[in-house]
Amino acid sequence: MLKTMRSLMVMGALASACVPETDLTNIPGGTDGPGAAGSAAGATLVDPVAGTIDVPLNLAAVTVKFPAAVSWGAEGLRICDGDGGPIAAMPPAEAPCDGGACYRVALAGRLPPAVPCKIVIGAGAMDAGGAPIAGGIVGIFEAAAEADEAPPVIGDLSIAAAGPCLTVSFSTDEPAAATIVVQAGGLETTSPAGVGQTRFDVALPLTSLPP
Repeated sequence: MLKTMRSLMVMGALASACVPETDLTNIPGGTDGPGAAGSAAGATLVDPVAGTIDVPLNLAAVTVKFPAAVSWGAEGLRICDGDGGPIAAMPPAEAPCDGGACYRVALAGRLPPAVPCKIVIGAGAMDAGGAPIAGGIVGIFEAAAEADEAPPVIGDLSIAAAGPCLTVSFSTDEPAAATIVVQAGGLETTSPAGVGQTRFDVALPLTSLPP
């Protein structure tokens, strides 16, 4: 299940601009399980995918996708909404997305063990036209019985200069969210490598770094 990594640090610099050769997010849509189709406001639970089981209790964040941008109310998204109320979570933040609008909700607490977790649109949400979005279930996944404390294992790492670009490729042994950190001349840049993936192939423009 998704874990967050900021574990790749690259030293170097290239002066010219470049265009990424690959999609940096590659967020898959859920097609199976509860809430995967016909969910509230056309939204989709993309990480964890709706219907996923044994989601670690120490899940870092939940990512959802809407057909268009959303203006969030005070409740944002209610995570693991149930008899005990939702768990603590941060307001939805925009996330890289292929089509539509994706939002990442960082969790401030652990999932309740061994229960179905409903992701629900909180009160006050509005669509891009200002119309209210009715609260409803975006998707459901099932929490594991215990936390997964082991970090993702990185393999197949490749870092190479390609003209004005820096290409970074690697894999992980479980779905992860990764960020590439590049340092040169006392400056640092960070670039998202992807969310909910096990394979990452990224081309980075380094124009903000010194030659």
